Amino acid sequence: MAEDNMVGFISLVSHELRSPMTPIKVQLQLLEKGYLGKLTDKQRIGVDILVRNIDRLDLLLVDFLDVSRIEASRLVVTNEEFDIKPIVEEVFKKLGDDVKVIWSIREASKMKNDPARVGQIIRKIFGCIRYFIEKVSIEITESSGKEIMFSIPLSGLTEQDCIDFFKPFYFVRRSADKKFPGSGLELSISKGIAETLGGKMWVEKATLPDATLRFLIPVVPMKKVIPAHII
Repeated sequence: MAEDNMVGFISLVSHELRSPMTPIKVQLQLLEKGYLGKLTDKQRIGVDILVRNIDRLDLLLVDFLDVSRIEASRLVVTNEEFDIKPIVEEVFKKLGDDVKVIWSIREASKMKNDPARVGQIIRKIFGCIRYFIEKVSIEITESSGKEIMFSIPLSGLTEQDCIDFFKPFYFVRRSADKKFPGSGLELSISKGIAETLGGKMWVEKATLPDATLRFLIPVVPMKKVIPAHII
């Protein structure tokens, strides 16, 4: 009951905060583009800072909404046939030469699931962990012909990091002053979406500080949304 109330509260607050965000963003964009008058250099710097932080706040509210939808089993998903390879390549292109992708899929890389949600998982995961990836090969394989599995080597993790890796607002630190960027919800949401789509996500400990992040995405359509819990 307490969890239901918390999920409802998160959803309500996120919606209420997003409503005034839209006109604020619009006015800032008008300022930024000079429609409300020419800005001085100092004013432009100030507006740029405001725009960046409003965008960050908006992304955080979107994350909160996703958390509430996952917890309430109300995440909207579709079943469409698509090729996962372009989605993966688009994300990995931003990581540069530090990452090599190994495709170990016998059949074509087509699957029937939700392309937007699969893309969301991949973008959120690699947006966070790219700071823990150093010249590694990421393997993408078939699992029993019904799932595609991503295997991502990580370094610098402690025993506690592996236990709490997917907890909301848990930040993995590489040193006393460096941690994963983001809201602290990206990994939790990624795991929740993967489970909602019928897959799973986990950290496999090897010889610490080395570990492997693995996640499975079904290639077959779902019959129903799978309930997932991340709070």
